[in-house]
Amino acid sequence: MRKSFKLAGTILLIISMVAAFSIYGCAAEEEPAEEAAIAEEAAAEEPAEEKTLLEEALSSGSMDPEEIKIVHYAPIVHEWWSLLKDGCDMFAEESGIDFPTVFGSEWTQDNANQNLQALVVDGYKGIATFAVDATSAPQTYKELQAEGVYIVEIAGEIGSDVPSFVINQRIKGDAMRQTEKVVELMGEEGNIVHAMELMEDPHTQTRIEAVKEVVDKYPNVTLFQELGDCTTNEIATEKIGNLVMGNLEKIDGIVATGTAPTIGVANVMTELGEKSKDIKTCGIVLGKEAEKAIADGYMDACLDFSTMGMGYTSGVLLSHLIQGWTPNKFLVEVTEVMVTQDNIDEAKDLMEKAVHEMAEQAVKDNLTPPAE
Repeated sequence: MRKSFKLAGTILLIISMVAAFSIYGCAAEEEPAEEAAIAEEAAAEEPAEEKTLLEEALSSGSMDPEEIKIVHYAPIVHEWWSLLKDGCDMFAEESGIDFPTVFGSEWTQDNANQNLQALVVDGYKGIATFAVDATSAPQTYKELQAEGVYIVEIAGEIGSDVPSFVINQRIKGDAMRQTEKVVELMGEEGNIVHAMELMEDPHTQTRIEAVKEVVDKYPNVTLFQELGDCTTNEIATEKIGNLVMGNLEKIDGIVATGTAPTIGVANVMTELGEKSKDIKTCGIVLGKEAEKAIADGYMDACLDFSTMGMGYTSGVLLSHLIQGWTPNKFLVEVTEVMVTQDNIDEAKDLMEKAVHEMAEQAVKDNLTPPAE
């Protein structure tokens, strides 16, 4: 009898242990499931991250991206148009809409007209371009628009409302702002050089007037020399280098109002090394040469009016026009950044931000969506 009692006790103990394990085991299994359910419920309650106006515009297209035929036409191969191309490529990557760049071979409106007509024959319905000749370009635009082609004039001041949009580079204002920066760095006294690009470009003439206007405001600042036709990186570097090395003790500042002159200044100041600190400089359009020269302390500043932003925004405007949006405001404003030794470490982020800010502002100010 004792033996039976002992056996029964053992069985009871085992049953009790199994039951306890089952209870606690189930609780352990239910706890993670319960936590997951709570987490899922909390996630569902969190508001979805709102899209920016630009993101909303890019994601709400009414056409297949492959049906949207837009192109950027650059009159010549040049560093500035290469930066515009970078902006076009950035738009294509982010939107899924092809936006190729086609380069011309001559700095003439006739050559541009032939190439623009060829692009229309190829089926392009939206073209971003630059008026080589501000007098005759509007007539070309009229002819293209009569064929159902939308035009965005990049960095134009053609004084006409013929294109769908003009991206309004502040040509005079930018040159004045650059000159003011150099004068400030010089302590409002000394000799300043104005290095510029193609002399026959009407924009260059506007910049000449702008620099003179600022210099005339300061009695102790003298326009030492106007150095024109710095049309390529190599020519600009040679011309600026020869002038600086021959007048090292006389030049206190240089304002470079073109892309090639800016690269020339960056190269020459880098070559000068520590001596460059005696010459205050400001270029325009932040390319890799100017960026490195500023980062290394050889160049002081560079005003960037978001060339990439111009390319990117052209894609936004053209693609939306093709999809039924309508122009609301003719002039499209650029977003500018003055890059200096103080903010050079943030330059990449600042530039990318400027690209998207410019495009978003264009969506807000310049486009009206189609009626639903």
